[in-house]
Amino acid sequence: MQLPANYRAFLDLSPDRVSQLSQELMERALDAVTIESWLRDWAALAALFQESLARYNIATEVNTADEAAQERLRQYRETIFPIGLRLNQRLHERLQAHADLLPAPLRATLERQASAERLNTSPAALDLLNRESELCTRFESINGAQTVTWEGVVMPLRQLRDVLRDADRQRRERAWRTMQQQHQQVQAQMAAVWAELLDVRLKLAEVNGFDDYLSYRWVQLGRSDYTPADSAVIHDALRRHWSPLHARLMESRRSALGIETVRPWDVHAPLGDAPPAPHISAPELLNKTLNVFQRIDADFAATVRRLRDTGFIDLAQRQHTSSVGGFSLMVGRSASFIFMNFFGAPGEGIGLIHELGHAISNIASGELPYMAYWGFPADFSESPSTAMEMLSIPYWDEFFALDALQGEQSGYFAGVLGASLNQAGNDAFQHWVYRHPEQARDLTQCAAKELELRQQFLPGIDWAGLGTEMEWHLPSMGAPLHTLEYFYGWVTGLRLLSLPPTEAVARYKAAIALGNSVPTAALFQAMGIRFPFTEADLASAATELAARGGIR
Repeated sequence: MQLPANYRAFLDLSPDRVSQLSQELMERALDAVTIESWLRDWAALAALFQESLARYNIATEVNTADEAAQERLRQYRETIFPIGLRLNQRLHERLQAHADLLPAPLRATLERQASAERLNTSPAALDLLNRESELCTRFESINGAQTVTWEGVVMPLRQLRDVLRDADRQRRERAWRTMQQQHQQVQAQMAAVWAELLDVRLKLAEVNGFDDYLSYRWVQLGRSDYTPADSAVIHDALRRHWSPLHARLMESRRSALGIETVRPWDVHAPLGDAPPAPHISAPELLNKTLNVFQRIDADFAATVRRLRDTGFIDLAQRQHTSSVGGFSLMVGRSASFIFMNFFGAPGEGIGLIHELGHAISNIASGELPYMAYWGFPADFSESPSTAMEMLSIPYWDEFFALDALQGEQSGYFAGVLGASLNQAGNDAFQHWVYRHPEQARDLTQCAAKELELRQQFLPGIDWAGLGTEMEWHLPSMGAPLHTLEYFYGWVTGLRLLSLPPTEAVARYKAAIALGNSVPTAALFQAMGIRFPFTEADLASAATELAARGGIR
């Protein structure tokens, strides 16, 4: 089969010629001899479809005013993209019909992936999925449209969160209460969406043959290595071993701020009179980040340098670019596009390292021969990027002056602690919701349960008198029960930090080289940690976190 040499040659093909290539692949005779070349040709053609779409998408992200780029993307989606979708579906059907010809490891991977693919095939399920998507979009529309008037200026609600880092306590409190008042104004709209969404999800579980939504969602997320009961073990272990660290951290904060108790608006208040970090340019940030990778591993640095030299790292703030914190988008099998709205703070290098962790790991998985192996299982997807953050910590002197370095490192671990406990509390809340759906329809009971869990997971914060004002977080609309992935990565990163640097990097490389070819637990095992985590694992991680974060 003569495939185009690259995506440019692929895009020069007419839709008819692309269809011919697809048909040729579809009609090829399959036997024990031809199956290997067929799988590799399928992977090569799929990579051309993916890279073409990725490059068209990138063009619209970096310049939202480029109407020609938008038109190219529209035409591709209407002409070439549907050919790829249909081909992929038909080839998967052929693959299942010839499963006996496949290598055993590939057969096992496809079987794991097929468990989720068997869901939602009935017309009733498809209708429910569409309704679920519509409701999630409506929720995001309500949430994203929220604005407040703050000190005479109308601004997006999310922008007011920056004031919670202000040195003026009264100003922080006013900002916090303003945010809660705004949440209360839209709570009824959100609750109406939530009530219907909960019913849709319960019905989805039912039409797919499950007794409860938790069991359905576990299969949908491809979780074959652990159960909801294992998640409950993680919740309990965090409450026992990580939450006391949070109480100690809040007591240190209370003492440093000279206040009676830490209120919700005090959690992110600045401590001390540290001078602001110097402003740096995007090229400086990239050079410093490349230096960090050079010190971690020469192979990683070579990948970063190649992405930089091919223009695949875009950090500059410009008019008409998408407003995003940052993302990494695979481009074919051997590249990834990194996009960030860089504001000039040295600490943004950590965010860039995170996105480059995604890029390096996905490029490594793209070297595997079969398409089914590319990428990673959902529960491992954030581990390479968050673990890369931790591998970089010894080299943050590239970003920060020596007198600020220790504070930045300690602050990072304190942030990991708070974020992990917040994620675990959110996950525990969602477990409660889907185990007690009748209670979860009642806003009052939801608010009471969320406050109870916040006090358990994040002790040391004084909520007295605020229970009725507090915003309760509606369960993640778009991705329910999918909130602990960063936490898994941080636990893994702590484990890697406890190893000699060369061994840590070797384990990291061994794991990402496996891609989707093995189950989630095997990927964590390659990193040197068992999964699901036991209480002993999380107790050990808490000790490591406290030591590195200076939490006494």
